Amino acid sequence: MLLQKLKKEPIGLSNGFEDLFNEIVGFPEKGLTFSNKMNYHLPKANIVKNEDSYEIHLSVPGWTKSDFKIELQNSELTISAEKTKEQEENKSNYSHREYSKRSFRRVFTLAEDIEENKISAKYQDGILMIHIPKNKKAMDKEIIKQIKIS
Repeated sequence: MLLQKLKKEPIGLSNGFEDLFNEIVGFPEKGLTFSNKMNYHLPKANIVKNEDSYEIHLSVPGWTKSDFKIELQNSELTISAEKTKEQEENKSNYSHREYSKRSFRRVFTLAEDIEENKISAKYQDGILMIHIPKNKKAMDKEIIKQIKIS
């Protein structure tokens, strides 16, 4: 008699629906979970806190400067981009058309100590760099508050 160890799969979205989702969307990485797949196309971000500013660096190769839209509303910085590509080839015996669209949207909640009117952005070598200066008055008032544990 041959004994085999049974592979137990978690109950839920991981079996049939997960396989169907992978087949339709075409995710190349097997280790992604369903919730991670929803964020698969979000660009990676590095956030740096300097003495006098904050910086957000987004890794977004393959985009152009005109693809981006950056907005600030109610202390939320929204970075979004959309790119549509249409390709058409007409020959005497066939026509070929391809359409693709990709987009993303990232939202960052900003601290209260920023200079909203002095935020700047630069796109270079596939990196979108957003410079967010701190408010000088807020920097002077920066006090560390200790909280006692009871």
